[in-house]
Order: sequence, then C-alpha cells, then structure tokens
Amino acid sequence: MTRRTLAGAIRRIRKRLHRFHPGSAGLGATNHQGQVTRRDQHAIEGYLLVPSGTPALEVGLFIGEFQAMTSLATLDIEEHGSHEKRHFRFGLHDFWRFAHRGDRISVRVDAQPIRLDSGELFFHPHRNGKENIELLRQRFERGEIFGQGGKIQLSRVADTRWQHHVIRLYQEVSGLLQQQFGYRAFIYNGTLLGAVRDNGFIGHDRDFDSAYISRHHDPRAVAEELFEISRVLLAAGYSVVPKSSCIAILDKDSGQAQIDLFHLYTTPAGVLQFPFGTVETGALYLDDLGGIVERGFVDETVLAPEKAAELVAHIYGPNWQYPDPSFHWPTARKSRAAAALLTPDQQDRLYWADFYAHDHDFEPSGFAHHLLERGQLPHLVIDLGCGEGRDSVAFAAAGHRVLGLDRSAGALAQAHRREGHGVHFEDCDLTNAAALADQIRSFRGPTPNRVLFYGRALLTSMSREGQQSLLQTLEQQAEPGDLLALELRTDKDHGRHKAHFRAYRRLQAAAALIEEIESPNGWTVLEHLESTGLAPYQKEDPVVLRLIALRPGSTQQT
Repeated sequence: MTRRTLAGAIRRIRKRLHRFHPGSAGLGATNHQGQVTRRDQHAIEGYLLVPSGTPALEVGLFIGEFQAMTSLATLDIEEHGSHEKRHFRFGLHDFWRFAHRGDRISVRVDAQPIRLDSGELFFHPHRNGKENIELLRQRFERGEIFGQGGKIQLSRVADTRWQHHVIRLYQEVSGLLQQQFGYRAFIYNGTLLGAVRDNGFIGHDRDFDSAYISRHHDPRAVAEELFEISRVLLAAGYSVVPKSSCIAILDKDSGQAQIDLFHLYTTPAGVLQFPFGTVETGALYLDDLGGIVERGFVDETVLAPEKAAELVAHIYGPNWQYPDPSFHWPTARKSRAAAALLTPDQQDRLYWADFYAHDHDFEPSGFAHHLLERGQLPHLVIDLGCGEGRDSVAFAAAGHRVLGLDRSAGALAQAHRREGHGVHFEDCDLTNAAALADQIRSFRGPTPNRVLFYGRALLTSMSREGQQSLLQTLEQQAEPGDLLALELRTDKDHGRHKAHFRAYRRLQAAAALIEEIESPNGWTVLEHLESTGLAPYQKEDPVVLRLIALRPGSTQQT
C-alpha cells in the first residue's frame, strides 16, 4: 500500500470516528428513558425505551469526554405499548486498559447520559489501566479502533497486509474446495456485509468469513461433510481449528492468516439452512440468491451471491445498514439449524488431528515418570488413548511390553514411526466395547498375565457415555492383580487458563469418579491425589486427579 493510499484510509477512519465523538458534551439531565443494567469487567449492557418506529440509535461509551466505543440499541427488541425496549451491549476486552480510577465512565445517547442501575450518571473504574486516555487517542489517530468484543486493533480498512493474506488464503481454499468437492466458496457474514454496505472490509470486523452450500439435505450428512473437508485441508498442510458452526483455517506458511469456512445447506424444498444462525427467522430460498458470481473486492476478485443484499438482510436483520462495532451474535441470533452443527466428538477428533499434524515435545509425561518410579507394575501395559506414543515408548524403554491404542490417524502416524523394542500401536475406538475387548484379550494372551491399563488425559476428552462404556469394558476384561492408572482434569480446573482452549474437555468431580470406579466397576483405589503442579503444560497448570486402582483377588505375579 502506498503512503498516500494509507493516509487516505486513515482519513476515512477518522471521519467515521468523528461522528461518534461529540467531544464536549456535558453530563446534564438525560432526555432518554433507559438504564445501564450490567457493568463489570467483561461487558456493559442496558436498554433504551423509545417510541416505536424510531430509527436505530447509536449509544456511546465514554471515558471522560472521549467516546471510545459505539453500539446500536437493536438487540432483543421488546414491545411496550407504543414504545420499544431496545437493548445494547459493549464488549470490554481491552477497554479497561485505558481507564483510570479518576476517570468518569458514562453511557450516552445524543450526548446525554443514561442512568446506571445505581441511579448515577457515571461511575469510576476499580483500578488503573496499564495505558491511559491520551494513549488511546494516539492509537485512534493511527487508525486503531475497538473491534468486536472490545479488542483494540488496527482497523481492517487500513490493515492492507492482513487483507492481502486472508484474501490469498481464501482463494487457495476456494480452489481446493472446488477441485475436491465441486463447491464454490463465497464471501459470507461480516465479509459479505462489508462488501455490500461499505464496498470493502468492515473496520471493526474480527476475521474473514467464507461459506459454501452443501449438496446434502440431511443435517448430519452436512456436518459429516464439513468434517471430511477439514481432513482434506489438514492433509493439504493447512491448520484447522474446529468450532461447532464452522472451521477456522490457518495458512500453511506463517499460521498468521486465518479465515472461517461456514457450511450452509437447503431443505429438499430449497429453503436455505444456516447452522451458524441468522437474525431473521423467515424462510430464504436458494433461488433468491440468484447464483454465485465473481465480484470485485478491495482490488481482488472473490465469489459472492448475485443478490448479496438479500442474503445480508436475512443474516443480520433490518438494521444491517447501520454499522455496529458492538454487534453480539450470541444475543442477536434468533434462528439456527443446530442439527447440522459439528458434534463435540467431531470437534474433538479434528482438534487432535490438527494437534498431531505438528511436531511436539516427545518427553514422557510426569504421570508416566511417577508410575515408573513407584514400581511394582505389571509387565504388560495398555496405553489407552496413547496419542503419539510418548508414554508408551517410556514404558517400553523401562522393560515393559506395551500396546498403544488410539483412534486418531494423525497420532498413530507419528506413533508407528516409534514401533518396535516392545511397543506396538493399533487403531481402536475405546468406546467400541467389542473392539476394545478383542484388543485386550489378544494382548494379554492365554496365560493370566497382569496388565496395567494406563490412561492420561483420557476421560477428560470422552463423553459421559463413552466413559461409561470404557469403564464397563475394563471391568469385564480385568483380572485379579490388574492395575488401572488414570490422570485427568477435574471440575476444580474449570475457569483456569487453558493453553488449547478449543479442545473438548469434560470436567468431573474427583469423588464421584472414585465412587464410580470402585462401586460398579470392581476396582479398589490404592492412591489418589487431586492437585495442581502434577501436569504443567506451557503456561497452564491444571488441576488434575491422579488415581491408581487395583483389581482385587488372588494374583499371579508376572
């Protein structure tokens, strides 16, 4: 981007921001009926009561006399006779960084403040932020703004480096999708909204959105197809982050560029279905879009519906023409085709497929070290959910014969490279009782050899039903003298920092699990410890339970 073009982009941003900065408005009596109903670290929310038919109203969040953020009072509109109760919301991810205890924080409409739940017109922050209002002014002058959720960012309008990277990634993915599946990926959601309304990117937008329309009508087939598309992208070298209603795709080179790919489909009658959701609740037919065509977009060529405005209006509702930096999907969404969402199991499988597509530290876990130092372990070890096999290899190096079981093709691809010297790996879904029982019987052999059933981070990644199936199979196949060793996160880890926040985790109470293992499943717990400091990983230190249980009865030492 040339210096002249960049300067022009920043001037346009300043002109838009100037509309949102009255500058010298005083804190006089308010002319608007309304109230701020929530104010905490994460969000400020409230409502306005206005005559029905009033145009969309901009609500400002002020630090002193400086308007830092803007929202529209358009969420959850409720009818009140001849008036409407319109809700607004500000996400505050980075907002408090720029406010100090001496600053007056207020919410205003047309320069007039809205009363707080306390009856006051302003309040003070509880602590000083790391920056201040003057630094925020300087950031705004450089073209930065508060984006969705309240994150400070360079406006997407001015960030041409980001634009280039995401459009290139979109074009690569679109080409692969056409070649492998015959689908034409088009710009979608906020990216499509920006193209229609602003003829470019939306400054406060978070990411680049694209979508395709599946040929399937059955929602589960649609979800399974997105799962398969993800596997093809992983095989092509992209990183895939699974969400329930879309997948995020990161570029091959730096991993810095990211686009979202959404899946749409139709009913047999041709009514479009939106797993992510829409604001409008009526029917929109595929024929209403007029086909997918090429269009210009910030000096590039992309695909978009021929009648893009109709799709935008259906997604965002009647106020789509008004910019709203605080637009909040969880509140605004009124309809979604939830039957086509990726299941937690599909998300978990994709998460681990992506995880094992990259190289990781192969040092044995602390739990494996603990068991080996403890000693008195059976000669045979079955590593349940072995992953890339780092603990399996550690047990084999200590003289044990080891069978590693996992269902992740990516994990097993790495594990098979380390086979031999007493360790072997097999593909097995641990919730498939018959398959797991066959593996256990075959590995144990005809003689009563004792087995250590080892599972680290296993139950955390399983559904409740999957855990019940696994424990029941182990109970049926266990013999006297067998050991069960488990390490897993407990419910006390809820709310703590996670290095990989999108991994599926089912947190459960330690006491309840111990009771479940002992009572119906026939084990005697020998040791258990619930604590931090047992399984630190990167910058997180989770609360985990270490548990060792014995299958009682007479034993033959082997």
